Amino acid sequence: GNNKPIQAPKESKKGGHWMRTICYSVGLFLVIFLIAGPEVSYAEYVNPNPSEACSFMDEMGLKTDGYKNLGDDLGYICVSPYKELGTGFMKNNIMYMAEGNAKKITKLELYSNVNVKKEAKQAHIELMNSAEALLNKALNAALPQKTKDAILAGRNGKWKIGNANIRITREDWS
Repeated sequence: GNNKPIQAPKESKKGGHWMRTICYSVGLFLVIFLIAGPEVSYAEYVNPNPSEACSFMDEMGLKTDGYKNLGDDLGYICVSPYKELGTGFMKNNIMYMAEGNAKKITKLELYSNVNVKKEAKQAHIELMNSAEALLNKALNAALPQKTKDAILAGRNGKWKIGNANIRITREDWS
């Protein structure tokens, strides 16, 4: 991969020397696409009500600010603030988002940013636990073992559960 370190200068208290803190920035995104069309029943989605979907992750500490119209035909969205994980200057974090139209949610997303490489495992476990909770609430389904393995390893992957497509995308940036 292209894991180039991001170097952020940080002044040391000892002798005025500069020390450098190295952070790696890696994003893992879990996206659940809820497919609805003439040939597919939307009934498999357990809670089609947008306000309910926006509260799916409340128990995981990812409470959204409610379902809002973005205007200009951009659709509707609810987003949680980032929940910080671990320690460090730029902490690892996770957030939840649901997108759709006025009547239904079409996409559920979890974002995890790994900024402190030595604490990546903790961030991946938090994402996996959040993904399990989200899938259970949205689809009344368990997270497949292959999906768990991909999240814990920080790998890309695609799966289908019922009428939902699940995708994990890793992006490395510097």
